Amino acid sequence: MENNEPALIRQRSILFFALLTLSASTTTFAATPTNTKPLTERSFQNGDIRGIITEKSTGKALKGATVQIRELGLYAKTDENGRFTFDRTPSGQYTLVVSYLGMLTVEQTVTASKQPIAIALAENSIALADVVVVGQENRKEGATSTIINRKAIEHMQATNLGEVLQLLPGGMTTNPSFTNVNKTGIRNVGNSDQTNRSSDYMSSLGTSLIINGAPTSNNANLQSLGSAAILNGTSGSSGSIGSFSTSQGLGADMRQYTADNVESVEVIRGIAGVEYGDMTSGAIIVQTKAGKEDLQIKGRINPKLTQFWAGQGFDLGKNKGTLFVDLDYTRANDKQTSAYAAYNRVTGSAQYSKTFGQEKPLYTNTYFSFGSNLDNVKIDPDANAVPQLNKSQEYSYRFSTNGKWKVNKALARQLNYTVSLNYSLQKSYMENAGTAGISAVGSSYTDGTFEAPYLPASYINKAWVEGKPINLFAKISDEFYAKTGLFTHRVLVGTDYRMDANSGNGKTFDPNFPYRTNNLNGYRARAYKDIPALNQLGAYAEDRMTARFGKRELAIQAGVELLPLSGDRFEK
Repeated sequence: MENNEPALIRQRSILFFALLTLSASTTTFAATPTNTKPLTERSFQNGDIRGIITEKSTGKALKGATVQIRELGLYAKTDENGRFTFDRTPSGQYTLVVSYLGMLTVEQTVTASKQPIAIALAENSIALADVVVVGQENRKEGATSTIINRKAIEHMQATNLGEVLQLLPGGMTTNPSFTNVNKTGIRNVGNSDQTNRSSDYMSSLGTSLIINGAPTSNNANLQSLGSAAILNGTSGSSGSIGSFSTSQGLGADMRQYTADNVESVEVIRGIAGVEYGDMTSGAIIVQTKAGKEDLQIKGRINPKLTQFWAGQGFDLGKNKGTLFVDLDYTRANDKQTSAYAAYNRVTGSAQYSKTFGQEKPLYTNTYFSFGSNLDNVKIDPDANAVPQLNKSQEYSYRFSTNGKWKVNKALARQLNYTVSLNYSLQKSYMENAGTAGISAVGSSYTDGTFEAPYLPASYINKAWVEGKPINLFAKISDEFYAKTGLFTHRVLVGTDYRMDANSGNGKTFDPNFPYRTNNLNGYRARAYKDIPALNQLGAYAEDRMTARFGKRELAIQAGVELLPLSGDRFEK
């Protein structure tokens, strides 16, 4: 039936609900007095948590140390004198988590009162007896998670984020390799046998990589000749029939991220909170180095790898913040016996942190990074096989900024925001000789009978693929808490927006000599910039309730997310 109505925008609403978890601890706690009053301003006038953070070896005050109250989600930075304050916290006992660049993280149970707290941090060194060089089990807001600290990463001499995941419980240890795309994977064996399986694709695509609060996105990556197919083999892609390296149809390519500028990695293997949104398999939360630190230079040289990294953190002066910068160069050969297949990576980043104001401080963190990732397979003049040339280049630029504003209002204790923008230029090229036989060249996009030329029996296949993915992310959330009886409620409400688009020229080749496979399958040119952008706008709310009964802690977490989608077009 014909219908002349214009194209419409389809909008769908997806409702997500999670109920997490009941847990117990063996630490002795005092039960809070029963109070059935609803949320009021009086609830927040029970006490303060304040103190000073120093360096254990020298007694020097640590400026810019991060202090968090785990149960309430509150966040603070120490001032010039190493002091911090949390005002008007409900009565009870809480877990204080203190961290600083290059220092061991300290967790301490505290009680809201007027008495100041003094905590001394020790240097995070492998020489210390209590340094853990494997992943540590943790509870991330009700979900099972593993924290991998900086010294564990340095101990295993990881060259990229993919190798860091080998420290997860049950993770398989494999030799470092830049041969192909390094897919993410949680609760998944991965492709250690160098074959691609559908389970690997689904696990990788459903794993969210979050760097300094900003999620990365591979939704706009279309860098392949056949984006719909899922094939077996070692192409490294769910859709690429060509031999160039691409992570199209997968999650993030972990080769692109150096591990040397990473301060910590937390991997959520269970059901994560609703604020993490777009994921099904879990989340990898990465915090890169930020703050003052002496110059570090590292080098690794072996028959297959050459890598150099340098990084330093600067204190820009009183009330001017800190700046950490780093630069990485990596070159890896596919095989020791061949110099014609290589991977080159050049990455750099700068991270600026600053606190604005004192009465209602705003803690900000701004991050910029660039990366150049080049896969190159040259023609070996001594090879007897059919010559081929494959190139894959990606130049990426990432900007993100996030902040936590300590408002200290009854229904807005802390406001959080994150904004990120990623842009990449992807260029791939394939060249190989030969076809399976003589075939006709069809170039029509309409039905009918047309005169068409025939291709020669043998010619040089050439194809270019150019992508320009753009990813925009913005999120704002509000955190506050309340007391109802024995329960302390940490409430989180927020909204986020995601946009994924690709402005590249897409697949191109000589129309008189289109790219052919050995079984005579052919491809048509397609411009990625003609594909509509994907826009996602979501809202979420979550309540994490905790109560302590003597030696036990009860934690209940429930969340709901509303995700209307727009940008998916159809015609009636």
